[in-house]
Amino acid sequence: MLEISRLRTGKLSVEKTAVNLNELLVDLKLRFDELFLENTGEELHLSIKEDLTGQWDRLRLEQTFSNLLTNALKYGNKKPVSITVERENDFAVISFIDRGIGIKEENKEKIFQRFERAGISANEISGMGLGLYIAKQIVLAHEGVIIVESQVDKGSKFSVKLPLKETMQSLGVDLQQK
Repeated sequence: MLEISRLRTGKLSVEKTAVNLNELLVDLKLRFDELFLENTGEELHLSIKEDLTGQWDRLRLEQTFSNLLTNALKYGNKKPVSITVERENDFAVISFIDRGIGIKEENKEKIFQRFERAGISANEISGMGLGLYIAKQIVLAHEGVIIVESQVDKGSKFSVKLPLKETMQSLGVDLQQK
């Protein structure tokens, strides 16, 4: 709840250092493999297309990616989950793909709000509806975006796009100056 308080007051801090995404995701894969093996019969699939490093907060990204993996496990309908890492121009794109229950079109924005769960009742799947809200705020604090693509009964793909280069804003340059 302290995290929610920080987010509401705009006091979410990020400590940017050089972070190698591949190392971070391999570490997460190793921690989550057993859980995925127990629940889906398969380890988490990780496809890294390029070695990518950027200026990010490792702990905050780990929190974001853990939230996305936990959701993929909860809503993935006991089917395999995969992560892909690739470069798209000046962005690292990390996608979390499940083949689960999917999200209705009208709920795709709603799920990123506090305490929202896309029409899923607490009896069906546990959780407070904060994971995606927190994930989005962390990604925004890194000047990135999080995008969801989904079809009901076919699964979901959550893609996190993070800038690989420091933006003018993060360097302290006022973009409104003349």
